Amino acid sequence: MSLKSLFRVGIPRVTETISRFGCGRDTGGLGTGVYAYSDLDIAKKNSMVVSGKQPIFEIDVSEMCKNPLKIEEDLFGSDLTTRSLNKAGIAMRCKNIDEATERLTWIPGIMKAVSEKTSCGDEYDFKCEQELKSLVKSSIKKERDCSKYKGKETWGAEYCSQAMNHLLQDLGFDCVLPTDRAGGNSNYLGSVILKESVDKKLGIKTIEGKDIHNFGKKLE
Repeated sequence: MSLKSLFRVGIPRVTETISRFGCGRDTGGLGTGVYAYSDLDIAKKNSMVVSGKQPIFEIDVSEMCKNPLKIEEDLFGSDLTTRSLNKAGIAMRCKNIDEATERLTWIPGIMKAVSEKTSCGDEYDFKCEQELKSLVKSSIKKERDCSKYKGKETWGAEYCSQAMNHLLQDLGFDCVLPTDRAGGNSNYLGSVILKESVDKKLGIKTIEGKDIHNFGKKLE
C-alpha cells in the first residue's frame, strides 16, 4: 500500500470531532480527521462518484503520514483488528477505560509503540497493559479538557478531537492506514489523516464538517 496518496470522495473535511462523535456511535472510532479511501479504484466505485454527484480528490499524504498506524488483515483475511480499534475509540468516548484498554491490546502496532514509549518491556507483558491503561485515562482527560468551559461539555467541541487522537498522538502516530482487507477502503472503517496532522499541514485549527479547499487535487 502506497503512503503517497489517499482518495477522498467529495471536498475534504475533518469529521468525527466530539461535537458529532458521541458515546453509542458505531463508526468513527479510528479518530477525528479526514476520512478517505486508500485506493483510487475503490473510490471510483462510490455511488456518489458513479452518479456524478461528487468528485474525487487525491490527497498527498507523504508529509502528513510519516508514521502511520498501519493495520494488516488478520490471519483469516478480515478487518477484525481495525474493528477492534474502532470499538476502542468508542469505548474511550464512553469513558470505559477497561474495555478500551482490552481492545487496544489486540492491536500489535499500539502495543509495540507503548513498549517503546514507556520502556515497559515485552509488549504483551502485564506492565505494558497497565502503561496503556494510564495512557487511555490521560487521553480521555485531554478530550474532556478540550471541550469543557465553565462546566459545559459542548463548548468548543466542534474543534476538539476525540480521545483516540490523543492516544495515537502520544504514541507518535499521525494517520491510521489499514490495508484494503483490513478496512482501509471501507465506508464503515476507512483510512484517516488525523486532525492534528491536517491542522499542522494547513497551519490552522480545522472545524467539524467545514470544507477544506486546496487540500488535495481534484481528479477529472
